[in-house]
Amino acid sequence: MTALILDNVRLASGRFIFDTPSVVPTEPTVPAITDADFAAWLASNDAIPNILIETWALVDGVRTRFFWSTNGYTTPGTDNPVFYAPIVGVSIPFTEALSLTSTASLSAGDIEIDNTNGVNEHFARYIWADEVLGVVGDVRWPRADYRKIFVGHSAGLVRKGTRAFALRLRDMMEGLNYPISERKFGGAGVNADTVIPLTFGECFNAAGEWSDVNALERQWHDGPMEGIVETRANGIPISEQVIVSEGTGKSVLTVNNESATITATVQGDKSGGIFRKTIATIIQRLITGYGKDVGRYTSANIDLTNFAQFDAANPQPVGLHVRERLNVIEACSMLAGSVGAQLAPSLDGKLQLIQIALPAAGPATEIRAEHMVDGTLRHVQHIDPIAAVKLGYCRNWTPQPGLNSNLPAEHKALHEKEWPLTVTRVDEDIKRMYRLDGDPVMRPTMLLRGVDAAPEADRELALWGPGRDIYEFDGVPELLMLKKGARLVVYHEQDGMAAGVEAQVLEITRDWTTRTVTVRFLK
Repeated sequence: MTALILDNVRLASGRFIFDTPSVVPTEPTVPAITDADFAAWLASNDAIPNILIETWALVDGVRTRFFWSTNGYTTPGTDNPVFYAPIVGVSIPFTEALSLTSTASLSAGDIEIDNTNGVNEHFARYIWADEVLGVVGDVRWPRADYRKIFVGHSAGLVRKGTRAFALRLRDMMEGLNYPISERKFGGAGVNADTVIPLTFGECFNAAGEWSDVNALERQWHDGPMEGIVETRANGIPISEQVIVSEGTGKSVLTVNNESATITATVQGDKSGGIFRKTIATIIQRLITGYGKDVGRYTSANIDLTNFAQFDAANPQPVGLHVRERLNVIEACSMLAGSVGAQLAPSLDGKLQLIQIALPAAGPATEIRAEHMVDGTLRHVQHIDPIAAVKLGYCRNWTPQPGLNSNLPAEHKALHEKEWPLTVTRVDEDIKRMYRLDGDPVMRPTMLLRGVDAAPEADRELALWGPGRDIYEFDGVPELLMLKKGARLVVYHEQDGMAAGVEAQVLEITRDWTTRTVTVRFLK
């Protein structure tokens, strides 16, 4: 696989000045060495690790590519060898972590760039807000054998003392830190400056917006939608007074109810003729169809196998109605968090859905004494037991307290609160033994049905009810290949782990130059 760049003149800084096109090798689709070979190299005393960094900056308005390294490197066997200038700090720890609250977040870090005697002082004039790729391998290897260790974005260059710069890094979540949509109705109507609403999955009592008040036209989604289950005026069904246009995401009232609050149960986005209603499918649609206009992610940025496995394990229908500014990263967090999961990038930058669970998804990796540096297993945090879990479901997207209509009392109740329906699960033994509250604070979800909320509450109570502990240890080089969220079975004479306990990787700090790794896990 190749990419056109312009590299006829190279500088000691690793910058290429552009004259005429040439071809430079980039990442192969399949690495030339196997995982087993790579693991053996990590454990070898003969390894000479080298980290290569490829990034871009705006130089006098021109997007310019830079090639840097820790130990210096020139691609072998090409007509136009690429030189990776040895100006990167010797040690570059990379940390990846999961959130116990399922909150999606941006991972930050930096790369130290040498500026001794002002040799790279010109970097301070450039704009660093572009792609970054980090790979690791041996100085003697061809470029094709190097493995990805970071894929993300730069977020500016700052001074680090008088002899270095720090290139700030953000992981692939940065590309989702944009509003889902900023498209407005426009024109001369009252909602000209209003963002067009969006609906995904099924949403109860969504409000939409007037797209044309004079024509009594209301919009529920910016594009094709599956349909409308029921339209209401002040809570009273008026579906017989509505003409729905599924292809445009709009409907028209045939009777003037303009003064009433118009809401509907909407089945939303049907792009490409597919109605998506599960967590994984809606998140994939948000990642690839919404957010930033330039450089928007595609399915190539998603671990499609992971998404398919997550979707099979979590087929619960959900819904999301957007009328105000909401970033893609926040929307994904709302959806994934409904089942205690989160969106996070893998080492190669592919976006994955990872659920906090014991046992975790996937095959287990055994961790024994020989995998830990002697004496490094340490307790980090104790998570107190809980006696109950309370989940809200079937969100009411337009709360209407005090309705004066002729609705039955139980129907009015559904319209009053944002989360009118909840499910609570209580462990009476834990409640009694620890003297805990059996009516906890409700956690909102985007789930639609009690038959889905109840088992999720059971799962979370089983997970967190007994209390949990977080440990960490310094591991052998082979564990540099561990993935966050991975399932572990940990054996240790400490704290009841002698017979092996289920655990999940929460955080990994990797230093590829020294081939050291710290693993933090939940048990």
